[in-house]
Amino acid sequence: MNAEFRPFKYPLFESGFYSEYENSEIKRIKHLPHKLVRITIGVYETLPQEELYGHIQSTQYEHIENKKVLERLQNQFNILVPDFDIVIGPRDGEQVNYYTIVDRIYGENLEYHDVKPKEVKKVGKLVEALYSSMIIYFQDVYQNGGWFLSDLSRDNSQFFYGRKKGGKEKSIYFVDIEPRLEYIDENRPLTHEGLLVYTFNWLYESMCEIEYRLGFRLTSAREGLLSFARTIPPTYVNYPLVSSTINELTKSSE
Repeated sequence: MNAEFRPFKYPLFESGFYSEYENSEIKRIKHLPHKLVRITIGVYETLPQEELYGHIQSTQYEHIENKKVLERLQNQFNILVPDFDIVIGPRDGEQVNYYTIVDRIYGENLEYHDVKPKEVKKVGKLVEALYSSMIIYFQDVYQNGGWFLSDLSRDNSQFFYGRKKGGKEKSIYFVDIEPRLEYIDENRPLTHEGLLVYTFNWLYESMCEIEYRLGFRLTSAREGLLSFARTIPPTYVNYPLVSSTINELTKSSE
């Protein structure tokens, strides 16, 4: 990366973490080892000049709204997110990059963390609290509309089990803070269809996967998901997913 366009006093180095998105990379700052920098490259080269400013403004708006959603996740739904700030910096000519400076979580990816037998009970309780909170969040957006963070339910690799610098207790943090937003309009049922897939396919499958790995049943989360499912009318195109989940949750509770 050209130092001329880098909005930092110190150079950035490889972090050992890799982004799954082509237009994103994760670096570290030499003098701040407890921080990571996620760089999202603004891809605007193919846009006509007259459309460029509007597109950049739109992307900036998305990052700002994403920050509000993540703050709401933590403050209202108790889903922990590392502290972070966003810097919008120049790249080449009219192009921009988005730099998200985020607290590093010292720990392991929840998807691959090999939980020791003595940790199962503690981790299981944290996971149950996490999934219960995610279900409450999904139901809130379903009922009230607003921006919805679709990546939250994708799989357990979005989360780290560990602690921040200076932290004493390990917790579970949502670390994939790239803006992946969808707008749910409470007055337009069609916008709810994707949310039903995220909840009753992706979220439910992730919950079952981590239950299997931990050997720990997420009883409260299951009850919350079943309660949510029973509020959804069968008029939605994706209702078969909801119905299937109801059947599985009902059978598993017998």
